[in-house]
Amino acid sequence: MEDQRTKRMNKLALIIIILFSNCQNYESPSRLLIAIEQISFSKHIEKNEINLKDVYNFEWELLYIFKEHVEPKDISEIIGFDCECEIVPDGLEMYIFIYNGSIVEKNIVETTGYDFNIQNYLDLDKSIVINSKNSKFIILDKKSYYLLEPINNIDNSKE
Repeated sequence: MEDQRTKRMNKLALIIIILFSNCQNYESPSRLLIAIEQISFSKHIEKNEINLKDVYNFEWELLYIFKEHVEPKDISEIIGFDCECEIVPDGLEMYIFIYNGSIVEKNIVETTGYDFNIQNYLDLDKSIVINSKNSKFIILDKKSYYLLEPINNIDNSKE
């Protein structure tokens, strides 16, 4: 009896591992928040600036940030091809990095502690896009969170 229970538990664990290995990375706390805090608390850095290309140190052209509860069909429609993803979980965001028309990385991100002040919202309730040419931000400490303000005003569209 105990052997059967162990076998079932092992099968269930294997199924869960397979399901999650097919998913995106999970960041908690996010790489971005860790980098923001390192810059903000550093006495050696004069300007509180951050470059997303340094935080996400791989080739990418566009970063799509999808808010919680956005459906895969909406994500696919926004990025222009099948995202092969799930609905964005409650209280989290999905970061999808695009390079040469393909997804190079997908992350489910806990974004507590910071927000982007970006004019180019694709849809305020669903997503924003950041062009890698416009990846530099000033970090504004708002006491209860950090606001990331673009340094330059390059259009964030899908160029």
